[in-house]
Amino acid sequence: MMTMIGGFTITALADGAAVQFSIADPMMLPRFKQSFPRARFAAATRSWYVPGRLAVERVARFADAVAREQREAQARIDRILRDAEFEGHAIPLDTPGLEGHQYLTALAHNGQQLSTRHVHVTVTGDRATIRFAYDEAAVALMRAIPGAYFLPDAKAWSVSVAKVRDLHGVIDRMEESLAKASAAETVARERGGQALERFADEIAREAVARERRAHRTLVLLALRPAVGAVVRLHAEVRVIEGYGRSFLLDERTATMWSPHFLGQQGQPCCYAYTRGATPGEANALKAQEAAYEAVRARLQLPGRARLAGRGQAAAHLHPLAHRHRC
Repeated sequence: MMTMIGGFTITALADGAAVQFSIADPMMLPRFKQSFPRARFAAATRSWYVPGRLAVERVARFADAVAREQREAQARIDRILRDAEFEGHAIPLDTPGLEGHQYLTALAHNGQQLSTRHVHVTVTGDRATIRFAYDEAAVALMRAIPGAYFLPDAKAWSVSVAKVRDLHGVIDRMEESLAKASAAETVARERGGQALERFADEIAREAVARERRAHRTLVLLALRPAVGAVVRLHAEVRVIEGYGRSFLLDERTATMWSPHFLGQQGQPCCYAYTRGATPGEANALKAQEAAYEAVRARLQLPGRARLAGRGQAAAHLHPLAHRHRC
């Protein structure tokens, strides 16, 4: 014969009783073992064996006493909750017997909640589901709660509502650990982003430097044009944007053996940095060159006439010295 009293299930045996109980109170098992010192746990039936002809009656009386205590505790907590709601004062969360759904009611009455910024708690029926980013310290705190287990599919932890007091006791420490981990991750991400930005800036600066070096020209310091001057370098029309530091021309200079630098060893020189000329700037230079050629041609006509009168060939003009590009 089987009898159920409160949270106890009592099955009569020929020489005793088999007792099963699921009491949330952690002190219930020590209390049961103290009341029944000869009780032994049977792993096969997941029950406690209490020997003796009067075992059923003795366990029934124990279960009745526990059930009566639970009803009285329940009534007391209900009265505390009603009084707090009527009078509008906070409910002390350390009130003995305040557990499970009543604890959640007290939290709501006090304007508190289980969830924090990094720990999200939802309650459905008799289970609480807890979700948070992986953190070793937070996981260790969850494992310390009796009966807590991980749900791989939901990637969340599940805890009995009867253990919400234990859960609430570790939430603050979980939040602290998770907040530190989140802050460290944010700093690392920002540093990584800054490193990428610095790397991109370095690449951009190097590209600009390569572009400048690709369009630089070595000139003697004494013959350098003014900044902003439009000049012809080989077949290109360029604009002088600036000059680098000066140095003495020697055998290590790449353009040392260009014709227009022969014999100039030891002379101060520098690199001129240029850009492509706009169509307007190129047309202005062409007009300037055409005007110059016209003036030079007029000035040379009398000299050519005299040379022709003497039976000599007209002298050829030396072409304009060009500057060599490096």
